[in-house]
Amino acid sequence: RKITCLGLLIQAMQTKLSRFSATCQRMGLRWAWRADKQRVCIVLIRKLYIFCYLFITLLCVLSIHAQAVSLNDRVIREVRFEGLESVPRQLVLNQMSVRPGLGYNASVVARDIENITRLGRFESVEARVQQDTDGGLTLVFVLVEQRVLAEVAVVGNKSIDDQQLMEKGQLRAGDMRDDFLIDRARLSMIQAYKDAGYNFIKIDIDQEVLNKQNILIYRIIEGPRIKLWSIDFEGNEDFSKSQLQSELRSETFFPVLRKGVMTDETINADVTALRNFYFDRGYLNARVGRQIILDARQVKAKVIFKIQEGPRFHVKQIQFKGNSIYSNQDLIEAMDLKVGDVMTRKKVERSKTNIESKYHKLGYIGTNVSINPVFQIEGTEVLVVVEINESRRNIVG
Repeated sequence: RKITCLGLLIQAMQTKLSRFSATCQRMGLRWAWRADKQRVCIVLIRKLYIFCYLFITLLCVLSIHAQAVSLNDRVIREVRFEGLESVPRQLVLNQMSVRPGLGYNASVVARDIENITRLGRFESVEARVQQDTDGGLTLVFVLVEQRVLAEVAVVGNKSIDDQQLMEKGQLRAGDMRDDFLIDRARLSMIQAYKDAGYNFIKIDIDQEVLNKQNILIYRIIEGPRIKLWSIDFEGNEDFSKSQLQSELRSETFFPVLRKGVMTDETINADVTALRNFYFDRGYLNARVGRQIILDARQVKAKVIFKIQEGPRFHVKQIQFKGNSIYSNQDLIEAMDLKVGDVMTRKKVERSKTNIESKYHKLGYIGTNVSINPVFQIEGTEVLVVVEINESRRNIVG
């Protein structure tokens, strides 16, 4: 077979060279052939290199295939394991079909490797075949066990006890080492500290101890706990500080009564609440940001909410699309939002609910309504577009 393949490759190479010479002649490149022999030789060498590479690759494939064929059905004298330490040998054997005394079959060995891998106890599973002098085979499974955590501990924590942090991490001694789960536990602990007001928390993993002894240690530097001492607003003209402060979740510190814990979550929630406060009152272009100022010791914080109110928008016109069951006038009467009204989210939501209920009462259960403002290039008036997707009528009985 190998000699036949070699002959075919040589024949193909000769054909390629003949075609190359013929092409040069057709294109009037005889002069180039004689004048630039070096360039032509380089092209031929490259083609020869490619053919040699393909030939060697084919020989390797044929050799491997011939070896696999020659091993099949030969008697397995012994099955050995390398790398088994904590995983019971019998557990591995229970996943295998291969046994001493049976004929070797590459597909069966591959299936056994797959079954062993599914145990989830090994990082890698490989099989190696050794030929004995008497013609028998020794099948060796090379196993690399998953590393198991010998111990899990936290060091440096004062404000949150070990048990609470362990519950956040959800890792215990005896668990398989998984770097993704280890880091996820670290992030969960960080979030627990931030929720308690420790915004400068730092948690690292002792990687050296983990690699050498499989002991997982989280080293914690808590840092100062920030207390919220002051809240202020800038840019609010139409609403007072007390009106805006009633929308906030954050509370300033007051001995005994209020802890004044400041977290990123509550501050971001306050920004969203203020933005919605303005949207609900027709300030559709309102922008809200925040600035946090810490004292020299970084334990007291002042939060300033920076507001750009923008204009208050009113409804100039209401336009309907997609309605055939009800007239425009019928739908306008059902809406809370009217021409001339302040464009508020609450009125939009009630108008949407009212129109859908009107359709549902007649059996158009699947009808959907969307109400969206279209801003004008100038001015503070908006065109309100009501799009209705009318469904088929459902009749019961």
